[in-house]
Parts: sequence; C-alpha cells; structure tokens
Amino acid sequence: MSEIAIEFFKQNKSVLVVSHSNISVDGVIKKVAELMKMAGMENVLKKGKVLRYGYVRDNELTDAVDTVAFNFALNQNQELKKKREQLLKEKDNLRGKGQQNSQQYLDIEKKLKEIRVQVRSFEGRYVEKAQLIATTISKVNIDKIFENRKFDVVMFDEVSMAYVPQLICAATYAKEHFIAVGDFRQLAPIAQSEAQKVLEVDIFTYLKISVSKSIIYNHPWLVMLNEQRRMHPEISEFVNQYVYNKMLKNHESVYKSRIDVARQVPFAGHAMNLIDLRGTYCAAGKNSDNSRFNILSAVVSLGTAIDGSGKKLSVGIITPYAAQTRLIRAMLKDYDNKHKIEVACSTVHQFQGSERDAIIFDAVESYPSQKAGWLMSKNENGHVTRLVNVAVTRARGKLITVANSKFWANKFEGTSHIFYNLIQHLKCKGNVVDIKDQVLENYFRNLNTGKNIHYYSDMKESIKDLIKDIHTAHEKIVISLPDGNLDKKTSEIILKELQELYGVRILMKTNDYTSLPDEWKAYCWGTEDAVFPLLMIDDRIIWYGVPDSKQIFSDGSWGYMTVCKTIFRFTGEHTVEMIKSLSGLENRVVDKHLSSLKEKKGYGMQSALNQKEDNGDQSYGLEKFVKENSNCQKCRKSMILTKGRSGKCFLKCKSCDEVAYLTPELVNRYIEKESLKCPIHSCSIEAKLGQYGVYVRCSSGHNIKIDDI
Repeated sequence: MSEIAIEFFKQNKSVLVVSHSNISVDGVIKKVAELMKMAGMENVLKKGKVLRYGYVRDNELTDAVDTVAFNFALNQNQELKKKREQLLKEKDNLRGKGQQNSQQYLDIEKKLKEIRVQVRSFEGRYVEKAQLIATTISKVNIDKIFENRKFDVVMFDEVSMAYVPQLICAATYAKEHFIAVGDFRQLAPIAQSEAQKVLEVDIFTYLKISVSKSIIYNHPWLVMLNEQRRMHPEISEFVNQYVYNKMLKNHESVYKSRIDVARQVPFAGHAMNLIDLRGTYCAAGKNSDNSRFNILSAVVSLGTAIDGSGKKLSVGIITPYAAQTRLIRAMLKDYDNKHKIEVACSTVHQFQGSERDAIIFDAVESYPSQKAGWLMSKNENGHVTRLVNVAVTRARGKLITVANSKFWANKFEGTSHIFYNLIQHLKCKGNVVDIKDQVLENYFRNLNTGKNIHYYSDMKESIKDLIKDIHTAHEKIVISLPDGNLDKKTSEIILKELQELYGVRILMKTNDYTSLPDEWKAYCWGTEDAVFPLLMIDDRIIWYGVPDSKQIFSDGSWGYMTVCKTIFRFTGEHTVEMIKSLSGLENRVVDKHLSSLKEKKGYGMQSALNQKEDNGDQSYGLEKFVKENSNCQKCRKSMILTKGRSGKCFLKCKSCDEVAYLTPELVNRYIEKESLKCPIHSCSIEAKLGQYGVYVRCSSGHNIKIDDI
C-alpha cells in the first residue's frame, strides 16, 4: 500500500490515505517515510509534503518531526517550540515533587493548552498544502479541512473493520482512483446500535466475495495478493492451513529475513512457542464490565516481553480483552519507571494494522469460568477465526502463546475451534514450556519482571516475607480466598499474625465458606466473587497465592489440582491499584448483589459462630439496618443495600428487583441508633445528599465513605 501511494505521489497526484484506526494509519505513514528515505526522497518529507494528521498512537512515530503534522507545524515556529519545551520541563519538575494540584501546575497546563491551540491553527495550513495526507476516516468526516476538497487518489486500509458507509464516504473524496485494501479473514466491524446487523457486515461479505468460513468468490474489482512477506514460514504455516485454505504463499525473502528474529531470545531458535499454564492456579475473572483478566498469565506475558525487548526485538503483547490489556499496561508502567523498554500492549482489535518482530498472544481464558468468553467462543461471521488470525499474523519472526491448554481441551476437543487448533498445532510442531520436568517452574524462576513483582518458589520463604509485610500494616489487610481448604501449618502462622495486629481492619471473603477452618470464619464473609487467592496490605502490597490451599479447579465432575504453586508479591503502585480495581477486592457478592466488604470482627460474630448459625452470608451494620427498616414500595418485602458499577450505593428488592435511592434520612437514623462518631476526629457525623448521592461528613469537615460506617 505504501509503495502504491509513493508511486502516485511521484506522478504528482494528490493522495489521501485513511483507515478506521489510528494505529493502522500510523503503520502506513511510517512505511511511506521509510521507503522515501531509502529512495533518497528525504527532502520531500522535510518540506511537509507527506503528513500524518490527527492523534498518533505509535510510540516511534510520536516524535517524528517531518511526518507528524503537529510536530511539523511546531518545528516551523521555534519560539513557540522553545516556550513549550520550557513549560513541559517545569511541569515535569512539579510532578516529580507531587505538586500536581498546585496553582503553578494549573497555570502551566493553561499555557500549554494555549500553545496547542496556536499550533493546531498552523497545523491546518500545512495539511492543506500537503500532497499526501494520512488520517482516520472519522477525522475526514468531521474536520473542516476536508470540506469541498477532492484527491486524485483515496486509499482505505484495513477495510475489513470499516463500515460499508465509511467506505462509500471515503470514495466520494476520490477524483480518479479509490483503492480499498484489506483481508477478508481479519476482524469485521463492531456495532452496538439498532442497525447492528447491517453495520457489522464487512465490504467482502457485502460484495459476496466471502460468504462463508471457507468459500471465496472472485469479483471484477478484486485483486488477490496471496504472497505474504511478513511472517516466518512456520507462523504462516498455521494460518495457511486453518484460515486461508492453503491459498497463502511465502515470498522467498521470509526464509532468510525472519530466521534472525527466531534465533533471538526468548526461546532462541523457535518461531512458534506455547507457554502452557496447565497445572498452575491461573484463574481468570471478570471485572464490572464483564471484561476478562488473568493475573498469572499477565505476569508471564510481561516477563516474556521484557526478556525479548532487551534483545533489540520489537515486541507486542496481544490479548482479546481490554481488562487484561489494562492490567499488563499497569505492570509495564511500574516496570518502565526505571527501565526504558519498548513493548506495545493492546487488544487484538487495536493491534490490527500493526506488526512486531515478536508477538505474545495472551489468551486469558481459564477456570473457574465454565466456558470461554464471548470474544473467544462466539464464531458468528467467523469472528473467533478472524480474531485469532489477526493475533497470530501480527508476528514477523516469533509467536509466543500463553494459555491453559487443559481449559481449551475440555471445552473444545473434537471441534474445529481455531484457538484449540492453534494449541494442538503448537504442541505438535512448536516449542512447549509446561509443568513436565518442572520446566514451567524454572521458567517462572528466571522471569525478569523487575523489582515490583517477585516470584517465590519456596513456601517457607514466602511466608517469612509475608509476615514481615503484615507487621508493616497500619490501616487494613484484605484477603480473598477462592478455596476454604487451607494448608493447616501455614494458615495457622498467618492467622496468628493477623490476630496480634492492633488497630488494623481485617477484611476477608471466600467462595468456599463451608470448608474454611472455624478460626478463620470469625473474620471471613461468604461471597461469590473471590476468584483469586489475594492478600492486600494497605493498598501498597498484594500477594498472589497465599494463604496456601488445595487450589483445585472444578469442571463438572472433574477436579484439577495445582501442581505448580505460583506465589507472587506485587509492590508496583499501578499494578496494585489495577488488581484491586479489576478484582473488586473490597467488594462482596451474595445472590448476585454487590456490596462493600466490611470487617466481620466486632459485629458479634464470635457468638454466632459458637452457636453454629454462621453461614458467612449474614448482613451487619448499615446493611442489616437497611434490611430491617426499608420495605419495597411495590411488594412490601425487605430491601437490601447494594452497590452499582460506579460504586454508588442504592436499595434493591430481592423479590421483585425494584430499586430505590439510599436517603440521608435513613443513614442518619442508623448513625443515631449506633451512636457513631468520626473514626479520625471522634466527633459527630451526619449524612447529606450531594451531586453523586449520599455522603457522610463529620463536624470537623472530614468526609467518610458510606462503606466505612
């Protein structure tokens, strides 16, 4: 596509290159600039004849002076550029001192905004003069620069993901040629409107070129390019067999150019690799948006990427789910504070149109979920096949897949599911790292995840360090226990340390309350959302894998033991916050109703425990008061206090699902009944109604969360 654009450019034709995504546009303009430099056309670039207009996603392209329109415009005004650089330096200094809320910081932000406005006005003038412009189709639709303007040639990249109306719109800007470039086996458009069925039909289906998973028809407009120049032959072998019906051919150059990449670490000498997490406690959960994430596979993907990025490879991590992307990016951010690494991490949809030397494909899916998520299981219009195809074909010389093979085998053995076929292909023809002969455990031990993530292979060592961390607790310790069958020796040690803490709240929940030792029940609530074995100390430290337990995954009548213990200690600020947020660590779910996790000790639970009345599902404090004093206006049954996705508390009827506001009057009745005081100032408190619902404030001006009373 870049070569075609340059050829028209040489003919003095005006060219507009568009796509639905920024990353796709970035890829085209980077290649155009690279080829022009190789052809001795650098002078053309320096004159601003080729410009990328709009938001730049690619890290390498962000600072390009000649090809990014904003940078080009800024570079033409040296006075503004120097002023901006000075302000950015001052801003960084203030941020380093933690003064982001200072008036000086706000004034700098205001001045930078004014400079951006000035540069944008200059930018538009240079874009109007450019001969080759690359931007998104959305930008073309809304920006006044493109009003009443036509181009000799319009090129649309990654058209499989574009809505057909977008292609028609782009075509109206072409005077001579309209060229649509894409792959009928890559991701289709996504829509959530009432016209979903119409909008999700890609151009290849619309023109009846591709009408099923395997049948492809010719078309008068179609030019088929079936020779690939990106992938190592071992990578293309898989998609050729399972996606392209053996129509794909390798250009002779890939047999030499990609061998050097495959020779690099990680897994030197292997182009196709599988890190099989079978036999570990690689639990997968869902956040409040139902997006899936897997803490263990995120750590493995991170460490593997860091290993590769230090060897001059461009590395990308691809996941099907946005939540997993956010988690890995948080880990990268904590690691990258000290180390400058270039690792891209995005969802499959965001990565289409891009490529890297090495790709780590983190599949995320695992137990205790009983089925794969929609993105990896629902194959309407070949969706899953397209998704896996895009993930695999982003790799130039090395593909590393991270997955729990047992989960996929139990769900899809005997089917034609594309990801199950990928795992089987890797097991048969690729390099496999698994629990056999402790290869996986050794891999964990050698992972480079930086100082903020530490792996423990020895339980004694982990308990020793955990106790040290417990002793540093000042405010709270939050524990999530998927399994109540705790290891007797280590759990007794941990509980003893917890019992000796003074002034520290212990918040604990478990999915397996019945199996929990009686001593632990005095501190623990029953819940439905304790997916991960986590212990958090003061929002500073999170342990994964402790307290130790049997850690068995269930699948119907089958149970799968954890034979490779995975204990990690996280101290990175962004990682701890992300795990806490995604997992809902401080929430509790009973009968699908969400509420805040509270301290159980102090609610008189010991007497209930002694009477064997405790099943872990009781409500106490404000929850109990609401249940006893609020009736549904519709059916007159008791209301319960619950929590929405935004964290706002409200009342809900379990019988008829009627909802109602939590009122300040009700909260104040509870405060009066319990004679509650501010936990910091020991003064009176009062519930009030604010912009975001009910809040509690003490007479000294301190705000208190509803969860904390």
